[in-house]
Parts: sequence; structure tokens; C-alpha cells
Amino acid sequence: AKEISNIMYIAAIKGKLGDCEYDIGNYDLALDFFNEELSLFTDSKDNIGIAISHGHLGSVLLQKGELDKSLNHFQKNYDLAKKNGSRKIVCYALGNIALIHNIRGQYNQSLKIYKEVIATTEDIYDLMGQAQTYGNLGIIYKNLNEYKKSEFSYNRQLEIANKINDKHMKGKAIGGIAIVYQKT
Repeated sequence: AKEISNIMYIAAIKGKLGDCEYDIGNYDLALDFFNEELSLFTDSKDNIGIAISHGHLGSVLLQKGELDKSLNHFQKNYDLAKKNGSRKIVCYALGNIALIHNIRGQYNQSLKIYKEVIATTEDIYDLMGQAQTYGNLGIIYKNLNEYKKSEFSYNRQLEIANKINDKHMKGKAIGGIAIVYQKT
């Protein structure tokens, strides 16, 4: 048990190092750390750790523009989180899967997934997740020229951002509303 605990501790450190490299744009180094993290969590049979590692790898590959590989990791992230009952990680994975569909111009598929995320984030009372997802819905509706729905989504994002006092999220919502007003 002590050996497994040490492996998981080292895996967590590798993940944090990967986060640092990711944050400063060193994506290849981040991939190395996240692959090590995945290997260690796999060795320890920690399914939640494995799910998180796949999410990390998906995020880096998304930044590198490798959409198919990114989608593959986010799907594994989703499958493991769903199997293990981690609804917050499920929402994270689905949000990223929806983002890839958005990037590919598959707006209706993206909308369908984001609506599922909204329902779950409301159910588990994840206000930050709700705010982020409403902002993403605002983008999709804007891309579909559905400006009233876009405005509604950005206003919901702003309302939640005010509730949790997140200034960055408020700025994103206000910026989205301004873009919608500019289009109408």
C-alpha cells in the first residue's frame, strides 16, 4: 500500500509539472510529464487519476492542433469518469469534446453536448462549470447567427459570474454580449 501511495504522489507531481509547462506554452514538455503521469496512475490502477491524465493530454494536444488525438484522450477521460461516477470530470470531458466539435464547425453536435453539460453542472451545483458552459453556448449560438439565444447565454454567464464574484468570467460575458450587440 505504501508503494502505491508513493507512485500516486509521484504521479501527482508529474501532473503539476505538466501543468506548469502547459501554462508557459512548453507543450512538448507538458506532454512528456502528462504521459509519465498517465503511466504512473495506470501502474497504480487509479482510474480517476488515469481519467485526469487523459484530460491533461487532451488539453495539450488540443493546443497543438491535433484534434483527432485530443478527441481520443477526451473520450477516454469521459469514459473513465463516467464509469467511476465522477460527474465533474464527465462535464470537463464533455465540454472539451464539444469544443472540438465547435472548432470543426459541427455546431449542432457541440450544442447538444453543451446542453448536457449545463444540465449536469446545475444538478451538481458547479457554478463555475455552468458559467463557462453558458459562455461556450453563447459562442455557438453566435456562430449560428442565433443572437437572442447567444445574448441569453452570455447574460446567464454574467449572472453566475456575479454570483461567484469571478471578475475574469464577468469580463468574458460582457465581451460576448458586446459582440452580440455589434452583430445585431
